[in-house]
Amino acid sequence: MNKKDILYISLITVFSIFFIFLPININIFVKIGIIVLLYLIYSLKYLQEYLEYEEMVNNFPLFLRDLSHYLKIGQPLPVALKSVSNNYYGKRLNREIKYII
Repeated sequence: MNKKDILYISLITVFSIFFIFLPININIFVKIGIIVLLYLIYSLKYLQEYLEYEEMVNNFPLFLRDLSHYLKIGQPLPVALKSVSNNYYGKRLNREIKYII
């Protein structure tokens, strides 16, 4: 976690404590629902990162298979990487492949 994440979680926690004990005439379940919604919005960022990582892990063997196929037919590594970069292996893995080239 970086400082921005720690600050965001701290602000949500402080807001939650004050919001629960404010003398506003709102049902306690509505208050708790709003607090849970704030934490869920924050957690969506990590869910997206996790899904991209899982997609990269699942597609990496396909990338290696295709790369080894191009190397077996006699292409040099830079040409094989260029050829493999035309395939789609997921958003994150394609970004890494483009970075290598």
